[in-house]
This record gives sequence, structure tokens and C-alpha cells, in this order.
Amino acid sequence: MIILESFSSLVLLLGFFCVLGMGVTNLKTAKNDFALLPIFGYSAVIVLSYFISANFKISGASAVGWAILILLCSFLLRIKSFSTFLQDLYKSRNLYMFLAVAAIPICTLILPALLIGFKYFFGYVNFDFFYNSQDSWYLMTHHVLQLTQTDKAIYPLNWSANFSGRVGVGLLGAFFSKTLNLDVLYFNSLLLNVIVVMFALSLSTLCREFFKLSNKAILVAVFFSVMSAGYVQAYCYYVFGQISVIPVFVVYCIFLKRFIDSVRDQNNQKTIISYGVIIGLLLNVLFVIYAILSVFAALLTVISYFLCLYNQITKRSVFQLLSVIFFSIMLFCVMRIWIVPESISIFKSWLFLSSRVAQGHHGVGVFLVFSEYLTESLLSLFFGLANYVTSNSIFYFLHIGLFAKNVIFFVGGLTALWITFIALKQFAFSKNDSKSAGAIIVSLFGIIFVLACYFFYTLSGYGLFKLQTWFMPMLTPLYIYFIIHLKSVKFKPFLMVGCSSILVLNLIASMIYFSDFLTSNTNKHFVSAYGVTGNKDLLDVAAELHSKGVDSVSLFLTNGLESAWILDFLRNIKIDKIAHNTQPLIEKEYSENSCAAYQDTHWIPSGLLILNNPDAIHQSDIVDSPVGGTIVYKNASYVILDPKQLQTLVFIGDGSFPVEYMPKVQNSFPSKFRWSEKGLQVMVYSYKDRLTNFAVEITPGFVDNSLDHGRRHVIVKTSDNHYLFSIESKTVLKIANMRLHKGLNCIAIESPDSISRLPRYGAFIRSSIPLDPRVTNFAISNIVLS
Repeated sequence: MIILESFSSLVLLLGFFCVLGMGVTNLKTAKNDFALLPIFGYSAVIVLSYFISANFKISGASAVGWAILILLCSFLLRIKSFSTFLQDLYKSRNLYMFLAVAAIPICTLILPALLIGFKYFFGYVNFDFFYNSQDSWYLMTHHVLQLTQTDKAIYPLNWSANFSGRVGVGLLGAFFSKTLNLDVLYFNSLLLNVIVVMFALSLSTLCREFFKLSNKAILVAVFFSVMSAGYVQAYCYYVFGQISVIPVFVVYCIFLKRFIDSVRDQNNQKTIISYGVIIGLLLNVLFVIYAILSVFAALLTVISYFLCLYNQITKRSVFQLLSVIFFSIMLFCVMRIWIVPESISIFKSWLFLSSRVAQGHHGVGVFLVFSEYLTESLLSLFFGLANYVTSNSIFYFLHIGLFAKNVIFFVGGLTALWITFIALKQFAFSKNDSKSAGAIIVSLFGIIFVLACYFFYTLSGYGLFKLQTWFMPMLTPLYIYFIIHLKSVKFKPFLMVGCSSILVLNLIASMIYFSDFLTSNTNKHFVSAYGVTGNKDLLDVAAELHSKGVDSVSLFLTNGLESAWILDFLRNIKIDKIAHNTQPLIEKEYSENSCAAYQDTHWIPSGLLILNNPDAIHQSDIVDSPVGGTIVYKNASYVILDPKQLQTLVFIGDGSFPVEYMPKVQNSFPSKFRWSEKGLQVMVYSYKDRLTNFAVEITPGFVDNSLDHGRRHVIVKTSDNHYLFSIESKTVLKIANMRLHKGLNCIAIESPDSISRLPRYGAFIRSSIPLDPRVTNFAISNIVLS
């Protein structure tokens, strides 16, 4: 039973992290931080593995093994305290609270993954997740610094990011995949869902220490945080790196509060030093797992420290803060004592990546990631009142114009911002609550607000998305606190309704985000996502290939994500050719006259070919089925073809976005198509020189082409001839007696028109920013050779 297997593996991995956490925790006091034990173990094994792999140049998988051994030995040396720890834990009832908090994400957010199974669940199938999984596979036999090599080193996929884009959590996948022979994608999917549970556990401690909530209120706050729109959005996108660091950052905030409290209350020096050391350690953990968060943490430390102690600043308090900073820097250097040049290079690459994200995108025709965050909908998206994109939000059920809807998003976002400011003021100046907690929460929100304004100005939608993912779920308990402490606040009924509305709208947006996982949606818009998550057919293909003892295969699937998935199961099989071997945002790029490099009279498909089943309308491409060849295996989604008798094979090259399927459209638009910005390549294999009739359906896209009075021009280029067409609407372009040479032929379909994006309808802020960041020049569909 899949759900039992999924639940058991999740519990085992969470328990494993708890045991490792006991190796770095004082068991005499650990009962008070029982909910944080798995985060301690998770953080310790990653940072220790990184240190061993980087400095001693051993593979990531082996380094994790050594780290686990060290942490287990540390736990065994203190095993005598373990029975006392269990007795104290039982008396304090912390175990019951631990189980109750862990049950919240298990019964809500990650329930679809449990039902579908971690082997088949990858959210909306974001290519970032496959980056990290490729790296985990690579780290089985390479140390962490070897990830700075070229993309080609991460065989066989040509889309691994540079080192600045990598995260330390990939080390764990390397160890478990090598030791237990688990598929990398399966383990990383399991790990991501365990991290969601750890986030809930860390947040429960934050709610208790920062907001002094009762157990019932903590459970409510954790529920709304886990189900906050920003966090659920990140989960559905399966952004492994961003999600992997959030629990550690929450723990950092908890110990920062304890450190500031110990300084403020003038506790004994031993307590201050211990908390200072923990902060220094956690800063380095943050750098290893997701480096940019360590910069946020350092900034938060300095601002909140002086904000809390502004009337108690002494030479001693300044010295204590400087000591923490000095210790953190020294620990950073000690961890990298034999790799200082490499560490400097890594740090520079992170700074470059961060500055590139912060600077955003400018210029005509640039691809604006998360473009709707740069419009009047920003605050509604940021506070989780609406979905990204807003056309999927509950507000779009209102039968009003686009301008009125944009006004609702804008006013609703401003209202949420105003309520948040009042809640922060109430929390920061409450005499019943910790001054350090108020300083940290206010500082955190202040940093978010300033950076959000900067990212909005620089057109960095991606930066705004990251801020929302990392920090907004941590502010959700603030609304619960505010509702409980509304007695002395003006406009009490309005603020009560406002806070409740923020929480409820977040919950509705979250349900919309992952509703696709709870139903079998055969009309899902993007074929790439539907073809992977929940599809078990690809694993059957891999099993069939292994059972036949195949030496080599070639992949001609619809998109690179399917290729990335099956390649995890074919590591011991030679990969001859891959039709889609890069991520979608790179594959859309096209340059004129690029076809010349692909013309090859010696090109022959070799090995068994893996193709999408042409009968699977939701997964197959827009091209004709292969002619000839022998089908050796077929299931509902895929076909294995022996190419010995293959006569014709057609597939899409560079220049287009993934296939989209919209069955309920009018005749003026195709139901299955690919968008192209400038042009694209149609690759055709022919077993001999011959003539063929070529037909392709072209539909003008949603762009401004007023200079040509709405007419569109399309050029079809072959190696022998150019064909010019002029169209106004969906048209089938036909070329009779097109010459095909033996081997691989490249046919270019281009639009030479000067185009620009249409202004956004109903906008009153930045109407030039599109909701769809793609330049949808023309749609291509139904490619036929006869």
C-alpha cells in the first residue's frame, strides 16, 4: 500500500534525524527543545559532511557516512543520560505536542505526496528540483568542490547550475542513494517532505518562545503557517533549496532571541558564550545549506541586537556581539582551512548570483520571472491573499472587469500591510511579551519590507518570490497572536475580521495551489507537469530496459523533465542521443541560421528509442508519429522502439516552450501547441534522400504587430530553399516536394516581424509588465510529413 510505505519512510527519516540531533544536544535540557532535535541532526550531518568532503577531498556520499558515524558515536558516549531524558520527556508531555505538530503537515500539505508516493510525486515539476537531484547523484563519487567543474561533468544531463546555485542538502541524497540503492529523485522527494514536517516543528517552538501561545494556539498557528500561500506555493514548485533552509533559519531566530535575552538579563558568562557559539555554528550551517540566508541572518542579528539593547548599550554588550561575529568568521575559516581559495571563489559566486537576482531584469523583450509580483498585485501575492498567477485566485470568480479586480488586489494588499503594521506595533510594545522577540520580528519584517521595495524597483520578481517563501510563513503566527490580544486595540471588529480574512484567504489560495494533486485533472494546462507527477509508466519503461539488458538508449521525449526523471534509472546504460537536454528557459532560445550546425548525413538513431506514446494526447508532442521501426514495449504513456527499420523520425529542437494542451478552445486556436518567441527547429531523420510533403499549423500569438496591420510573416527554411508565408489567423502552411537528405535534417520556422508585448489589460501600475513573461509570437502545432 503506497500510503503506508510513504508514511513509514517519512517517520523513519524523521526519527533518524532525531537520533543524530541527540548527538549534538545536551540531553539534560533537550526535553525543552525536543521539537528541534530533527533540525539539529539534519543541520549537523550536512555541515559536518561538507567539512569532511571539502577538506579531505572524499566523495560526498562517503563524507556523509563519516559524519553520521561521528554523530552516532557522540550520542552513544552519552547514552547513560538517555533514559533520564526519556523520563523527563514523558513527564513534560512534550512528546505529545511533538506528535500533534508533526501530524498537521502530514494530514494537510503533504497528504497528496503520501497518497501518490514519493517515487512519483514531484509537485509542479520544477527543473530546479532536478538540478539538485543530478548533483546528489554526482556527489556519490565526487567531493563537493568538484561541482565547480563544467556542466558536462554532471553527465548525462547538460543542465546543472554553477556552484553558486547549489545547496548543501544534496549531500544527503548522495549517501542514501549509494548506501541503500535508492533512486535520487525518490529520496530527495521524501527528504523535502520531511523538511516540511521539520518546519512545522521548528515553528511550534518559535510560537511558544516568541509569542507565548498556548498549546492549542500553537497548533492553530502552525496549521496556518504550513498552509500559508507562500509556503504552499514553494512546496508545489518543489524548490528544494529554498525549502531546505527554512527550518534552520527559524531555529537561528530562536537562539538569537535566547542570546539577546541572556545579554540583556546579564546572565552568567557561560550561558552567553554557549548561545553565542550556537549562533556562530548556525550561521555557518546556513551558509552551507543556502548561503544567502546567512547574510540575512547576520543582518538580522546586528539590527535586532541594537534595537533591543538601544538603551542598554555598553562596551561589554558591543564586545559580546563582536565576539559572536568574530567566532562565526573564525569558524568559517576553520571549516575551510585547506580550501581557502576555493571558499573565496564560492563566496564570490554567491555574491554574483545574489546581486544578479537583486538587480532584476531590464530591457525590451526580457524574460521576467514571476512577473506579476512586479504589478499592483504584489502585496496581495506577498501576503497570500491571491494565487500566482492571480487569474487562478478566488477573486476571479467575481463577474467584474480586469481593472476592478486589479483595484481589489491593490486595496486588499494595502489593507493587509496596514493590519500587519498594527500587529507588529502591538507585539513590539506589549509589556507582557519579550522585548527581544519584538525586536527580532520587527527587524525581520523591516528587512523584508526594504528589500521588497528594492526588488520591486529593480524588477526582480524572483527576489520577491524568495522573500515571500522564506519569511512570510514566519509572520503568520503574528496574526494569531494579534487576534488573541485585541482587547485594547482600536477598531477591534475591523482588525479581527481583517486578520481572520488574511488567514482564510491564505488557506483558500493554498487549496487552489495543490488541488491538482487531489484530483485526476486530465485537462491540465502544461503537459510537462502532468506527464511526470503521479505517472508510474516511466518506471515501468526503466524496468523493461533493465530486464532486457539493453546497452544503449536514445531519448526522444516531449520535454527535458521526463528525460531527467528516467535518466535517474538508467545510470548504467549508455545514453546515445537526447532530444531535450536542457531546462525549458534555455531551450526557448533560438538564433538565426542555427540549423546549419545540425545537418548531418551520418546521423542515425541508435540503441532503443524511448518515445512518448502518440496515443497519449496529454503527453505526446505536436509532431507526426515515427514511420517504421519495431515497437518492443508500449504502455499508456511511452513506447520503446527498435530503430533498425526506422524510416522517419520527427522531433522538436531549440526555440520553443514546452507543449501545452487546452482541449476546450475555439477553432481559431489549436488545442495542443508550442509557443515560440523568434523561431524554432523541426528535426527530421530520413533513412534516405527523398521528397516529402511538409505541413505545419501556425497561429499568430498575442503580441503587438500593428506595423504590419496585423499580418504575420513566417519563413520556413530548409537546407535547399526558403519559403515565405503571410498569415492573419490560424493557417496550415504546406510545402510540396520538400527535399530530405539522408540522416538528420533541420527545418527552421521563423518570424522576421518586429513585435512587442501587448499592454496588460486593466492595469494601472506598470501596464508594460505582462502576466505571461513569454513573448508569445506564434504557436506551432500539427507538424505532418506525408
